[in-house]
Amino acid sequence: GLDFEVTAMGTIIEGPPARIFDLLESCHAKMKESHHRVTSKILIDDRGDDTGRIRGKVETLERVLGHKLKA
Repeated sequence: GLDFEVTAMGTIIEGPPARIFDLLESCHAKMKESHHRVTSKILIDDRGDDTGRIRGKVETLERVLGHKLKA
């Protein structure tokens, strides 16, 4: 599957763009089955073949701060 992290403000998904767009379309269609109106906000940060960014960003911040962040 795709790497993901659920946060208080949304879900972060990492992977090949085509697979992510397929997932987004599937999720949107599923919500439309039971709701008249569905709104989605999508932010794309495309760094090419760079992977492992979800955990890597947190690890970099922890290193700079000198301590672990709350999970």
